[in-house]
Amino acid sequence: MMRVPTRVRPTCTPSRTCSACRAAPCPSFLRMPQSSGSDHPPRQGLSPARRALLAKMLKEKGMAAPGKEQAIPRRSDSGSAPLSFAQEALWFLDQLEPNEARSNQPGAVRLSGQLDMAALEKALGEIIARHEPLRMSIETRDGRPYQVVAAPEPFRLSISDLSDRPLEDAEREATRLATEDAHKPFDLARGPLFRTFVMRLSEHEHILVLNFHHIATDGWSMGVFTEEFRALYRAFQAGKPSPLSELPIQMGDFATWQRETLQGDKLEEHLAYWRDQLSGELISAEVPPDHPRPAVQSFKGRHAAIRLSKELSDRLRKLSQQQDVTLFMTLNAAFLALLHEAGKQTDMLIGSAVAHRNRTELEGLIGFLVNMLALRTDLSGDPGFDELLQRVRTTTIGAWSHQDLPLTQILAQVQPGRDLGRNPLFQVQFSLLTPDRNPAVYGYGLEMGQIETIELPGLVMSPVEVKFDNARYDIAIFLWDMPGGIEGTLEYSRDLFDPPTMERFVERYKTLLNCVLTNPKIRLQELVLRLQESDSAAEQEAADNLKTSTQAKLKGLRKRSGRRSRRQPEDPS
Repeated sequence: MMRVPTRVRPTCTPSRTCSACRAAPCPSFLRMPQSSGSDHPPRQGLSPARRALLAKMLKEKGMAAPGKEQAIPRRSDSGSAPLSFAQEALWFLDQLEPNEARSNQPGAVRLSGQLDMAALEKALGEIIARHEPLRMSIETRDGRPYQVVAAPEPFRLSISDLSDRPLEDAEREATRLATEDAHKPFDLARGPLFRTFVMRLSEHEHILVLNFHHIATDGWSMGVFTEEFRALYRAFQAGKPSPLSELPIQMGDFATWQRETLQGDKLEEHLAYWRDQLSGELISAEVPPDHPRPAVQSFKGRHAAIRLSKELSDRLRKLSQQQDVTLFMTLNAAFLALLHEAGKQTDMLIGSAVAHRNRTELEGLIGFLVNMLALRTDLSGDPGFDELLQRVRTTTIGAWSHQDLPLTQILAQVQPGRDLGRNPLFQVQFSLLTPDRNPAVYGYGLEMGQIETIELPGLVMSPVEVKFDNARYDIAIFLWDMPGGIEGTLEYSRDLFDPPTMERFVERYKTLLNCVLTNPKIRLQELVLRLQESDSAAEQEAADNLKTSTQAKLKGLRKRSGRRSRRQPEDPS
């Protein structure tokens, strides 16, 4: 489904699979929360105060703040270009598993009101013309992939008219068509890697379906898409020209620059950091499963909703301020404590998505820039939660400072081995996202409490659910820092876990968060005991409820049996 992000109501997951994928110019895990409410960053990037704070945090680690390097230049050949390292990894997966839809990024949005079809078509066409990944295909030369960008052409929006049937039937058919499209693979060699169509349900009800291949987009990109669509539709409906300025670079320029610069001393600096971080035996954080791990991952997933009240969310932001850490660090430290209780591990290795938009010229691009960071934290020695926060802080800042090295390059160095039943390096992911840069729900099938809409002249855009239940990892938590409280989803492998287990996992996470808010110095093993006490109380409550329910049913049966006996005639014998 797609929920279009908005700053203020009234007037969103990047894709189901990436879920993940997202962050701000300085990602969420390096943004300090404000004293109250949401800590969303300015849309144009970090404020001077936050940049100064980031520089301070990096200076403490002996690192330089980003953004002072020479600007990325445009490539000389505007036609073909190499793929970025991250794009090449997705291309390689497609070669291994062709005709699969696992890298699709599907979504749909309802358009209620007086839709200006010409403005809609023109807005979508302008976005396609502005961003090369939406017009690219991939060709192979001497075994190497290259992106080939087609010249912009007049865009024609396909329209399916379902208005000849009752609205309920039209909506049911629209859901079927959108879900069918979500599972339709892309052909990387032929392109294009983006498709869209609109369905007319009635005169004032339409559904716009969007589907991207992940190699052409990521979560942040959907924020860019939404912002540009809003600006363009408003302008074109009013008969005005595009208000958007020309992009400074394109994805092909970034990919060319990345391959030219990520070598020599710069490459070695990043490699040295990651070799040190990932030295020794690497054991990914795991949660004991309900079922044996299959020999080959199926990537079939389910979701459990996560909702933290505004009061709890505000207290977490305040604690983060007091401990001189970011909200991401606090939420992640609590998650690591929960993983420790579940799996008894102290050397904790998980993944986290970073938007990799740490340069101004990358902020406005639609394209696949997201990178996965390996976060390895030491939980040994029974630390207090406040000490654990500082360990997480150190790990996070170091990893983010070396985010320019793609995960594929790191894997080539550490060579963790390959098991078709597992992901390389880590099986668990944790990410904190922001709805302004990362649509709060896009393709996720989430049931978030804060249903956000966006208002355009005569038109309201709202989310439509598209079922696309994939799970890349054993467990992945995606949280959105929403104004009304932190919300998100626990995405999990249905090969490994049953729904009740994961629903209880979410409740235990909430319990743990409340424990650390009550006592930020609480030691890890005491946290474990508190969780176990909570489990016992929950089990007792469930048993009491079952007993009460059973007694009520038996009492009802006895009453009905007694009434039947009184109605039976006496035996004449």
